[in-house]
Amino acid sequence: MAASRRRSAIAAGVAVAALGLAGCADAGAAPTPSSAPPEASLAALEHVHEVAFYGEDLLIASHQGVYAVDLESGALDLVGGTRFDAMGMAVTDAGVLASGHPGAQVDDVFVAPNVGLIGLDGEEWASISLSGEVDFHALTASADGAAVAGIPSGETAVLASGDGGATWQRGAQLEARDLVFTDDGGLVATTADGLMRSTDGGATFAAVEDAPLLVLIAADADGFVGVDAEGAVVRSGTDGWQTLGATEGAAAAIAVADGMLALVDDRGLVISRDDGDSWEVLVP
Repeated sequence: MAASRRRSAIAAGVAVAALGLAGCADAGAAPTPSSAPPEASLAALEHVHEVAFYGEDLLIASHQGVYAVDLESGALDLVGGTRFDAMGMAVTDAGVLASGHPGAQVDDVFVAPNVGLIGLDGEEWASISLSGEVDFHALTASADGAAVAGIPSGETAVLASGDGGATWQRGAQLEARDLVFTDDGGLVATTADGLMRSTDGGATFAAVEDAPLLVLIAADADGFVGVDAEGAVVRSGTDGWQTLGATEGAAAAIAVADGMLALVDDRGLVISRDDGDSWEVLVP
């Protein structure tokens, strides 16, 4: 997930479960071609892989593309005009990055079998690098967008970039479920062996002491929020880790920004507007 805080607004007019990466591990069926947004139900998106706060909206990366969710009404709007299987997504101060598989539209941006790294350019997606080669199932970026890191499907090595995703270096071998950059430049990963942290851009990792066994993780200026292996939603703090609630069924994604949390589990898209004190289902 991206280093999470509320980002600059989306350009005008731009209207996943436990440690396994099931559901869209392979390209699978192409997203249904349609210009109309789906009904306000996560079932219409088939699988949700990532969530991230962006401006006044929340973005969902799904099997049917990237959608902006209105935080008051729960209405869904397709971002970038094209449906595709968005496996990974990250937001920065400059915009939105994504990765995955092409849908019905295959062109010089959505190249089969994997789209590589793409970015939102105004109201459309544009290719950045690794077109046709890589499908990032875990993707994160620093707030300024300079540092990008991900783990491609079928691999265990971190790929890291220091120039916004234009060029890449192979980093440490790491079987990670989720990745997040922190405000101080650290790169943190959830693994079956516990929470791991890199201070050299993903070249090496070391264990984070006294951390719970997390599956999903997000970060803001106050620290981490995550979902542990038992389904507890937790937040780090000066006095250790605090439990904020529990998921219902398997959790697919989590995000945090300015006291707001978003979680996707069996209930749908669930949000908290008070840093986890209370929760509501925004999109069932």
